[in-house]
Amino acid sequence: MPEQLVIERTYAASPDRVWDAWTRSDEVERWYCPNPTAPTSASLDVRPGGEHRVDMGPYRLTGRYSAVEPGRRLAHTWSFDGGDETAVDVRFEPAGTGTLVTLTHEGFAADDDRVGIRQGWELSLLRLAALLQAEETAATA
Repeated sequence: MPEQLVIERTYAASPDRVWDAWTRSDEVERWYCPNPTAPTSASLDVRPGGEHRVDMGPYRLTGRYSAVEPGRRLAHTWSFDGGDETAVDVRFEPAGTGTLVTLTHEGFAADDDRVGIRQGWELSLLRLAALLQAEETAATA
């Protein structure tokens, strides 16, 4: 079985702000899709057992939340375009004046899947960083 993928990023925003970016539909629509030109819509029922759906152009991600600890942890299943279900666990920790986010994604059927999904996460998380940085810049201007 291919290994899990783990990505860590530190953002210059509070854990509550980063949590909102992950759990509010209007926020997710601004950064979650790796392709900034694809129309994105999100429907999130952020509670244990609640479902999530993110449409990104012709593609759809779906899943169900298994753990919701506001400001600390978000875990859910993840299926891309009806494919195999995998598991995502996102942890939020204070880091100085910012937030350390640790994303663990596991359960891939093939190593190629893990590599492609890592690329998607990397691009999406860059978009999240840009969104949070723009807010920080605007707040201090």
